[in-house]
Amino acid sequence: MVGMPLGAAFFVLVPLVRYSLALLISALVLMNLCMAVFRAPTIALMPDVTPPRLRSKANGVVNLMGGLGAMIALFAGSALYRLGPAYPFMMAAVLMILSVVVLRRTIKEPTHVEGVGDSSSGSVGILEALASVVRQREKSAMRMLLAIFFWFIAWNGIEAFFTLYGREVWNVSEATGALYMGFFSVTLVAFAIPSGFIATAVGRARIIRIGLTMLSICLVGLGLLAHDSLGRPIVEAINGVLGLGCDAAGQARLLGAMLANIGIIVPALMGLAGLSWALINTNSYPMVVDMAVRAQTGAYTGLYYLFSSLAAITGPPAFGLLRDALGTRALFPFSVVCVIVALVFMAGVRKGDPTRTGLSDAK
Repeated sequence: MVGMPLGAAFFVLVPLVRYSLALLISALVLMNLCMAVFRAPTIALMPDVTPPRLRSKANGVVNLMGGLGAMIALFAGSALYRLGPAYPFMMAAVLMILSVVVLRRTIKEPTHVEGVGDSSSGSVGILEALASVVRQREKSAMRMLLAIFFWFIAWNGIEAFFTLYGREVWNVSEATGALYMGFFSVTLVAFAIPSGFIATAVGRARIIRIGLTMLSICLVGLGLLAHDSLGRPIVEAINGVLGLGCDAAGQARLLGAMLANIGIIVPALMGLAGLSWALINTNSYPMVVDMAVRAQTGAYTGLYYLFSSLAAITGPPAFGLLRDALGTRALFPFSVVCVIVALVFMAGVRKGDPTRTGLSDAK
């Protein structure tokens, strides 16, 4: 309750101090620090008030509202910015304050938390939780966190360099590249809630593995859309099997057809990638918190954001180094490798799935 109002205050300061680099950096750092203080506890409220078997559905609603909020921020923020650069920040700050009021008046936290007072399962800090995860004989939690780390590395690299890749490899403008990325966002929001219902029916771990497999296929397809892609031998081999031959320039006709239809293929693959990401992202957080006793859901929420944030920090620089060595065309092969590594870790996850482990509502 304290972090959100302070975050709102520092957020309002950002446009007001934009002409001083030192003050701007200070305002941004303090704003992010305040947001870090309230983010994990706020998200941890969901498992506190939701039975384990319903958490995928509930997290789908959370992701849907987050996506809608992002869309409203983009459209309303751009309109307000035309009136004045400080207005979007003021709007966001007001909404944050209203959120505090809504949380205070509508969310009733449990008065008794299972595990509190029990030395074996009481509440712990994030470092204690991490040490406990590392020491556990059963490694599902550690494998899950590593899978989260690698699939976020894969997607954070794409988010950071997608428009650059589009300009340098597909010869499209930054605006067109951003439009292609929009297809990802639309399907991500559209399938946020359905992915929770699907996971409740068939299992979280299974649906995440399906999502990772679909995502890797999408990324392979996107990576093949280039004259000099690292996967060009694959396209040429398929072209030979189909007996399509080469055009007058000696290029495989299949590759030529693919490149001629980038405006159709890329949006379709990005839309399918958004669906895949919804299957993954909606169900991963509930799996993590269902590996903890209820008294430790806050600490495990912190672990989830620790590993996803580390991926956000390391992913773009890691690809930047690879780009210097192999060029921009390495973006999608790099991401495919990271997704496959995440899939390998997910194969060893045996906990965090009520449909398979028999977790009860009383957990």
